[in-house]
Amino acid sequence: MNPVVTGIGFITPIGNDRAGTERSLREGRHGFENIQFLGNPDLPVRVAGTVKGFSVDSPNWRDWSWPSQFSVSKETLRGLAPHGLYAVCAVNGARGNPMGVVSSISGTLNFNLAARYRITGTVCGFVSACASSSHALGYAIDDIRLGRLKRAIVVGAEEMNADSLLPFAHMRALSRQSDPALASRPFDIGRDGFVGAGGATVLIIESPESARARGARAMAVAAGWGQAADGYSVAAPHPEGSGLLLAMRRALADAKVSPGACLAPWA
Repeated sequence: MNPVVTGIGFITPIGNDRAGTERSLREGRHGFENIQFLGNPDLPVRVAGTVKGFSVDSPNWRDWSWPSQFSVSKETLRGLAPHGLYAVCAVNGARGNPMGVVSSISGTLNFNLAARYRITGTVCGFVSACASSSHALGYAIDDIRLGRLKRAIVVGAEEMNADSLLPFAHMRALSRQSDPALASRPFDIGRDGFVGAGGATVLIIESPESARARGARAMAVAAGWGQAADGYSVAAPHPEGSGLLLAMRRALADAKVSPGACLAPWA
C-alpha cells in the first residue's frame, strides 16, 4: 500500500502555518522583498524571499527572535543554525536535547530533530542541492512500502543569507530584478533567474494502516516517485529536458499509471 500524507507544517516567506501559506498561494502572494546583503547596495541581487516574524541575522543565537506562538528553549537554540530554527517551528514540538557541535554541518537537521522528538527509527539526510527534499520524500516512501517504517517526518529547510545565496549570483542563476513582483517568472520569456528564500516545510507520511489506526485524515497519496540525471551539466538542465522527462516517466511507472490516468482517492 502507498503511504499517505497526514500532517503538514510551514515556515516560509508566504506564511508560517498551513492556513496562511495556503491563503497566500491562492491569492498569488510571492513573499519576496527588497533586501541588501552585507550593507552593499551595489551587489547584483536585490530581491529575496524573506521569512516573516523571524530575526536571525545575528551570528549569536541569543539575539534571535521568532513569533510568539512558537516555544523554543535555549538548549535547543544553542545547537541550531537559522534554518534549524525554522524546521523546529515548522514541526512545532517540545523541548529536546540537541548538540551544538552539529549545528553547522549538513546533518544538523537530522541530529537535532531526532534528539528533540526522541526518534528511534531511520534518521538520515540528503545533500543533493535542490533535489534534497525530494530525495528525502522518496526515501521515506520506499521505507514505508518496505515495512521498515510506519510513519516518517520529512523535513526540508534552508536559511536565506549572504553565504548561502550570493554564490548563485556569480553563476548568473539569480534574478537581478529590483521589483519583487517581477523577480520570479519561471515560465516567462523575460525571466532572468530564480529568487532565493529561507524557511522550512514538513510532511508527515505514513502507511494507510497507521493512519486509520489513529484516525488521521489522508490529505494526499504518495503514489510514486522517480529520479534521473541527464549527464549534461553541473548547473544547467539538458536543453531538451531529457533528465526531467526520464524522472517523470519513472515516477509514473512507479505509480503504475499512464500520463493521462487519474488516480482514485485513497479510502
